[in-house]
Amino acid sequence: SDNVSFAGYDAATATMLVQFDGGALYAYYGVPLSLWNAFVAAQPHPWSAVGYPELEQGGYPYERLS
Repeated sequence: SDNVSFAGYDAATATMLVQFDGGALYAYYGVPLSLWNAFVAAQPHPWSAVGYPELEQGGYPYERLS
């Protein structure tokens, strides 16, 4: 929800992937497991509740992959 069509987390690299309904795929780096768990628990609005304020505004480095 929140226009998120897919989200995943790689604990080995602390990388979180977020794909939006429009197809844009972003990788966020250095994301702690606790933030991923909060994102998953924030249904039905994980992006507005956690993603935007914590990832975007929190200063985690990211890049658009597609």
